[in-house]
Amino acid sequence: MLNSAPHYVHHHAYAPLMPPPSRPTMAMVVVRMAHGNDPLALDRRFAALEASLSRVEVQLSAASALQSVQTQAQIARVHNTHCAMGDALLPVPKTEAGHARPVFVASSVAGPLPRPVGSTPRQFPTTRTQLLDLSLRDLKKLAWFYSSSFGVHDPSATRHEIMLGFLNFVQLS
Repeated sequence: MLNSAPHYVHHHAYAPLMPPPSRPTMAMVVVRMAHGNDPLALDRRFAALEASLSRVEVQLSAASALQSVQTQAQIARVHNTHCAMGDALLPVPKTEAGHARPVFVASSVAGPLPRPVGSTPRQFPTTRTQLLDLSLRDLKKLAWFYSSSFGVHDPSATRHEIMLGFLNFVQLS
């Protein structure tokens, strides 16, 4: 006798994945306790929950889109860090919403309209050589675009100081 131990068969009653409609769930019991059996109150409560879920989905989608843009910006900065003078730079997408005046731009100067997060400026230099040759006017346009002073805190900063700040902005420092 190879298998002399008695063999017992256990029959388990498995609960269905979804309870039958005649059997209320815990969530339904809680809602009924709070709102009674009024179907209109239940409908309003479920509509409010659906609206809340929709808001969370929108927030999650926006956060995911921002994360994607931030990842693209990081990839561009890594690429730009390893570029030689004549190599093509990758434009860094805008990651900050809004429109902040750069510290080195006079308060009497009106800025351009803000651009959306994820966009890139038309005047972004295509090579490191072009970046080093940017005019003060172009650097100020880029600062307006990115809503950034590129780490420059001096309102009377020179073109060279702003250019070095922008160089650090477009690559990993």
